[in-house]
Amino acid sequence: MRPWGSSKAAAAASTSVSRTARASMDPAPAPPAPPAPAAGRPDLWAAARGAWRGAGRAAAALFVFSAGSALYAKYRAWQEFVSLPPAFYLEVDLETQTLVERASSSPLALLAGAHQLELAALVGALSDAKRDARVRGVLAVLGGREQFGGLAQLQELRNALLDFRFHTRGRAPIYAYSNAFGEGGTNGTAVFYLASAADKVFMPPTSVLSLLGFESTQVFVRGLLDRLKVQPQVFRREEYKAALAPLTGTGFDAAHRANLESLLQSLYDGVVTGVASARRLPRGAVEAAIADAPLPPQRALAAQLVDGLLYRDQVEALMLARMPEDVQRRLAEARSAAAAKPGAPPPSALALAGPRVSLQRFSLATQWAKSRAELWGGGAGDGSGSGAGAGAAPAGAAAPGGPPAAARALGGASAADAGGAEPPSGLPQLLALPRGAGGARGGGAKPAVVVVSAVGPIIQAAAGGGGAGGGEGSVESHKLVRALRGMRENPQVKAVVLRVSSPGGSAVASDMIAREVELLVAAGKPVVACMGDVAASGGYYISAPASRILAQPGTITGSIGVIFAKFKLDEALAQVGVTGDAVTRGDNADWASPFRELTPKQLQQVEGQIDNTYASFLDVVARGRGLARDNVRALAKGRVWSGAQALEAGLVDELGGVARAVEVAKELAGLPEDPAATTLVDWPPKRVPPLVMLLKGAGALPGSDPVGGTWWGGGGGGGEGGALRAAAAAAAARAAAAAGAAAEMLALFATHAWQLGDSDGSADGAHDAAGALAGLGLPAQQRRQALLAAGAAAAGGDAAALAAAAAAGLAAAAQPGALPSMRGPELLCVEAAALAYSC
Repeated sequence: MRPWGSSKAAAAASTSVSRTARASMDPAPAPPAPPAPAAGRPDLWAAARGAWRGAGRAAAALFVFSAGSALYAKYRAWQEFVSLPPAFYLEVDLETQTLVERASSSPLALLAGAHQLELAALVGALSDAKRDARVRGVLAVLGGREQFGGLAQLQELRNALLDFRFHTRGRAPIYAYSNAFGEGGTNGTAVFYLASAADKVFMPPTSVLSLLGFESTQVFVRGLLDRLKVQPQVFRREEYKAALAPLTGTGFDAAHRANLESLLQSLYDGVVTGVASARRLPRGAVEAAIADAPLPPQRALAAQLVDGLLYRDQVEALMLARMPEDVQRRLAEARSAAAAKPGAPPPSALALAGPRVSLQRFSLATQWAKSRAELWGGGAGDGSGSGAGAGAAPAGAAAPGGPPAAARALGGASAADAGGAEPPSGLPQLLALPRGAGGARGGGAKPAVVVVSAVGPIIQAAAGGGGAGGGEGSVESHKLVRALRGMRENPQVKAVVLRVSSPGGSAVASDMIAREVELLVAAGKPVVACMGDVAASGGYYISAPASRILAQPGTITGSIGVIFAKFKLDEALAQVGVTGDAVTRGDNADWASPFRELTPKQLQQVEGQIDNTYASFLDVVARGRGLARDNVRALAKGRVWSGAQALEAGLVDELGGVARAVEVAKELAGLPEDPAATTLVDWPPKRVPPLVMLLKGAGALPGSDPVGGTWWGGGGGGGEGGALRAAAAAAAARAAAAAGAAAEMLALFATHAWQLGDSDGSADGAHDAAGALAGLGLPAQQRRQALLAAGAAAAGGDAAALAAAAAAGLAAAAQPGALPSMRGPELLCVEAAALAYSC
């Protein structure tokens, strides 16, 4: 190999020969060449060009350094967020969030800042928390009645709280707090019924307890329709089918009133019994309180319905007093540091929150711990990631049959599910890609149990594509049928849980769904229907063929019947000068026109269609429930039942929620109880545009909740700032402390870039070293030495000082804990680069 300078000498000789040859061949005299720079004088143009390139590369290095530092700060913020304290209490905030069956993934809902919390996610989080030894209590902050759904939803959550109390047995008491259990005439019965599941119930001394009971008021508009000359024609099967009663009468008829009185009595009995049992009071005492309600605070306290008249901060102080002394001491130190050193970086919002852990943070921490355990085969209680201490149960584990808290994204769609295209077969390729079915909880080729959400009115197809096939405001039969068919054909799917919360809708759409449920059961794959707030009419139709049916005591179900209405508007419109005319081909082409009255023949045809639909409904229920058709008709006639009444009548099999439904599905399918042995899949998937997810996560949209919600949010937490801002401040303080070393390393990198850009510079020692570093493939140690020599020669610095700075940075990066373990996806290339520069 020739020495470094010989190549330049050869190139100069070659250039001289070529110039001589061109001069001898060219007849015209060549223009005089520019004078060469005098010996020892620098080439200013080459120096400027090299400086420009070096400055550009230095700017690029600065950008890489800044980006790496920002990513590292985010990573550290995430680590802080998912590292839970050794002892804490769980805060369930139902004052600012709306409890829903299934969170909307609509971008409009996210842009509007909607705070939605899925019922299954909350129940799953409580199931995880009851086995976590670090959880020392639960503070449930309850809002108004508008924050909740129906009574069945409250009962499912209440059962989860009672289950938590039973398993913790005083280790982690539940405190319930509400600013008011009903105010200004609103009814607080349902919210107080939920609160009664807690160990202690608190309300402010200026509040009110409106334990009023139940009522059902309907507005009848038949008189208004008569004045407007609107003529409704209503067809129903049978006398209890009263959904359109406001159009046909001026008050309750005998059958309608009897049905409502029976229904409300069942709901009333369930609530009174539940409150009396939880508060350890006689039933008569609770009924007396209802008769005297609304109760002022002192009366409620004297009646032993509440345990104290305290404000929220006082209840939080009570919960804090239950924490270990070291936890209280660290919180006091963080708060005193924030007050005593205004110029220093403030403690993070998480440090100021102390042992108060939000439901969202706990769920993400358990999800992180569960993912680490699945990917690396380690436990979740090693203190890494989730911060689980000794004696803590695996935070991500689920109760037998119960969905873990990590199963669902709280109040929205997960980033993994956003933007995924729906496969043609509805639920295909579970074996290869479980998330394609809406987010698998567990991976691999394990047997799958699919939880299908059927929430909203049942229709055949929504105009403009509708929602996600259910759970987005409607149940679209063509999407749900396709998904159920895919589950029937997929060998990995062993059972299906059909979560129904629907008042009914299209008879044809309901029949198509019921047919697929029947085929699933016939294929040997059990289907367990789990009813929510309402599963009536078409909602019961699609549930009837299931292998088992579960409901809550407060579920509104039944309504086995058919109803149809047609309006004649010609006289009403004629009063304002609107008329209609039609040209037809076919005797019945305009039978549905609002300008025509049905003929006797058409009336007979409509009655026949209603009878056929009703007969099909009765047959489906008789086959599914194993009852005689006459017995089904006695239970039908459009009558509405509570879940408790339906259990007695044989229309449902047992009382329970989704967790119990999953257990039953596993039992029927012969699957092991261990949650790790099966994959739990949600359908339909929720899809949110990735840009909306990024904006939401960055706190750029309304509704971001940094400490109580996602860790990467913007402001919040009562002015304390988000977790990201606090972590960024801490990272900035760390960077300032190591500013000398970081600056030296950055200068070293810039010198290297400048030298490589000076391709026309002189052949001094610095250029030679840089060229050797770039082109000769030297070992790493020699490259570092060459780079140090280049920096010293070009910048006039001290090579020993630069070497010491670099060595200090490398040593800091190599310290235990500075770099994560090289296992799994936790070791990110970006983080490694950020560590190298920030050190």
